[in-house]
Amino acid sequence: MPLRFAPPTVAPSPELAWVLLRAYGPSAQPSTAGIDGDVAVELARKLDLAARIARRRSAGQLQDELGKSAARHLVADLLASIGHDRVLMSAARELATTAASADVPLVWLKFAALRFLGVLPEGGRNATDLDVLVSTRDALRFHALLVARGFVSSDLPASEHHLPPLHSPRGVPVEVHHRLLGLRPTSRGASLTAEDIIASGAAVRHRGAPENSYLPDRDLLLAHLILHAYVHHGAAPSSYPMTRLFADLADLRAAEGGGAPGGGVRQWLGAEMAADEISAVLELAEVLCRGEAPAALSAASRAGLLLRHVLGGIFVPAYEDSLKLAFLFQSVTDESRLASAAHLLRGAFFPTRAQLELIYGPASSPHALRMRRAMRPFDLLWRLGRYAWSHVRLRAGLTRRSD
Repeated sequence: MPLRFAPPTVAPSPELAWVLLRAYGPSAQPSTAGIDGDVAVELARKLDLAARIARRRSAGQLQDELGKSAARHLVADLLASIGHDRVLMSAARELATTAASADVPLVWLKFAALRFLGVLPEGGRNATDLDVLVSTRDALRFHALLVARGFVSSDLPASEHHLPPLHSPRGVPVEVHHRLLGLRPTSRGASLTAEDIIASGAAVRHRGAPENSYLPDRDLLLAHLILHAYVHHGAAPSSYPMTRLFADLADLRAAEGGGAPGGGVRQWLGAEMAADEISAVLELAEVLCRGEAPAALSAASRAGLLLRHVLGGIFVPAYEDSLKLAFLFQSVTDESRLASAAHLLRGAFFPTRAQLELIYGPASSPHALRMRRAMRPFDLLWRLGRYAWSHVRLRAGLTRRSD
């Protein structure tokens, strides 16, 4: 079965090859000479890989390959990432303390799980928030307890799988999940809950995790990382670049000596991803870790197609627009399709204030906010038309990346 994405051609460049090699490939593999340092830094930032590269290479090595100025920019990105990492992990420990005081077991997800597992080096991976899974029984109680401890609940609405986002006293966004939407024990089953994975042993205690908390086992962690990047955000690369997923897979691979994922990964993902799609993700992770990305870009393989999607969603604006149209038909839900469509339309045409600010930025006055609400349906129709036109142009071969 083909992948759900149909990306345009993405032409390789020496700078792009350098970024992918230094982010994922063997550290001893030499890079191409004559790299434009400023271009390489710009690409690394667009791909959300700048801090990772600076973590993997010494300042001296970066200077030798890119020049002094570019090396300094990458090191500065790493230092900023380290500072943000410390703020996130401080908030994570605050969450753990609060949960332990109320006897609420936590299951750490994504970034926090990888950090507590010891897989991610400090500052080596950007993250915007903390995600925790709690039981359906404890979710509302834990959310209310955090608010009582000074966390601020957002005006953003609850989603099908998590409560309204919170912000810690230091401004760290926190999402309290009550299910792992899309990860199912069977193709027709409901999404996994904390109760499910703790009872089955798919969430385990770990010496690196705080008291009264769990980490997903290897297969479940891999499956959730893949589902989140490929299914939940695969059509929205600006909100979560898929390059983070391949950084996580590379770090897990390195920490575990390159072992192949277990059969549980395919089991958990089987309801939402075709077998070819799962294989494409795992194959591309291997290609990147071997330093073979430039050859894959022009290959007719599953890994090559997926790599063009990952890069095209960031570098080709028309493709990014066309993906937004595809996103409307690729939602993951435990609800009926009718109920899911109703929720999508309500959020699109009647967004909350926080949703409007995410789309358009802060309103300058109450009058400006009212005008945005009034104009929202017309703006939405204009955007849909733009996305459809981008899709047509791509299918007709009228746009591609220019280097």
